[in-house]
Amino acid sequence: MAEGQGPASTQLMTPEQVSKHLQIDTERLSKMRIEGTGPAFVKHGRLVRYRPAALVAWIECHEVTSTRGAGRA
Repeated sequence: MAEGQGPASTQLMTPEQVSKHLQIDTERLSKMRIEGTGPAFVKHGRLVRYRPAALVAWIECHEVTSTRGAGRA
């Protein structure tokens, strides 16, 4: 197994952990999943989990430099 690919690097986050990290409630996170506007997630049956790397990528994708127009970083 390559460096950085062990169990610790693939540890998944619960919706509660992601909500706390993003400082939003779990209901909002659930709505974002339904709308397809939130971070990518992994689903196994009814179980929902998030990869930390997907959360970081989603945050970076939504980084802006201005509230006017496009203003994407």
